[in-house]
Amino acid sequence: MMAMPQYFITSPMPETVQIVFPHRHSAQISAKQSPISACRSEQGQTTVKNESHTQEKAEVPARKESPRIAALTKAEPVKPTNAARQNDPSQPSDKTKSLSLPLVTGDLKIVLTGAVFPETTITFKKFALSRRNRPLSRVESLQRQKVIPLITNTQDNTREFFISKTGQGIYAIALEPAKEASSVGVVIRLYEGTPRATTKDLGRIAITSRKVVFRILMPEGIYWDDAAAFSGSLEDSEGVTKFNTASGLLWREYSD
Repeated sequence: MMAMPQYFITSPMPETVQIVFPHRHSAQISAKQSPISACRSEQGQTTVKNESHTQEKAEVPARKESPRIAALTKAEPVKPTNAARQNDPSQPSDKTKSLSLPLVTGDLKIVLTGAVFPETTITFKKFALSRRNRPLSRVESLQRQKVIPLITNTQDNTREFFISKTGQGIYAIALEPAKEASSVGVVIRLYEGTPRATTKDLGRIAITSRKVVFRILMPEGIYWDDAAAFSGSLEDSEGVTKFNTASGLLWREYSD
C-alpha cells in the first residue's frame, strides 16, 4: 500500500505550501491548488481532479462485441416522418392512397375523347309526355334551361358528363372551341347499367365554331337526327317539324 504524503500547512495560509513525500523529494504547490491534485499514482492509474473530491479511475480495455450481438443491434435506416414527407415532395405520404371510384351511371351520359376538350353546354326545354302530339311554339322553344352535369375525367383523354335523372323534354348538347379548334369523339350512353341501356357513337366531330352536336328527346331516348325514329318531316321558313304517325309525336325545332 502506498504511503500517503504528510501535509504541513501553517496558518495563515501562505502563498505556497510545502508537501513532504516519504522517500521522495518535497514539492512546492500553490496554496489555492488542492494538494491531492498534485499527486500521481505509481500504478499506472490516472487521478481525476474535482473541486469537491478526487476520484481514481482505472483504465479499462475496450470490450469487444460478439458478431451475433452486432448483427442483432445493427442500426436500421430511419423512415421519414409525415412532417419530413411534407417538406420533401418526393417522399410518399401515408395519406397518398389509390382511390377507387364506383361506376357512375345515369339516364344520360356524354363521353368525349380527344387531346383538347371543347367547351360543353347542355340545355333542357320541357316537352311533357301529355302534349307530344302538339309541337312547341317558338316562345316555348326559347324557354331553355342550362343543365349542370356531373363531370369526371376517367383518363387523360376522356371526359364524361352525367345527368343522373332526366326530365320530360329535349336535351341539346353544344360544343365550341375552348382556345383553338379541335376534334373530339362523341359517344352517348342512355340508362347505363339497366336493361334499357343503349349506346350511340357519333364518331369524331371537328369543332371549329359553336355547334349543336345532337338533340335527344327524353325519356324515350329519341335522337333528332335519327331518321328511323320518324315517319316524315315538314319544313317551312321558321323551322322543321318531324313526326311519327304510330306514336303521334310532333317534334319541332326552330331556326336560330
